[in-house]
Amino acid sequence: MKEDNQLIWKSVGDLIKLGSVKTFPEIFHIVRKSNVARRVGINNVRFSKLINKPRGFKLEDIDIMAGLFFVKPMDILRLIYGPPGPAE
Repeated sequence: MKEDNQLIWKSVGDLIKLGSVKTFPEIFHIVRKSNVARRVGINNVRFSKLINKPRGFKLEDIDIMAGLFFVKPMDILRLIYGPPGPAE
């Protein structure tokens, strides 16, 4: 089965929604970073660097990844920044 299959992308999204994927880099234990980089339109070398320092992604990149995984952009942001802290 080819990794670009829509079922795999959706499965990653389901794992994100369930909380099984807790950090942004964990996504790439499931799908190849090169496939995500290509879909987002980022050079693979730059994308690899951004995985470890994801605050460098543009909001447009986050929006595209959210669409790939059938989640909301806020779900991707939570993986990058962690859960929100207590309200002040």
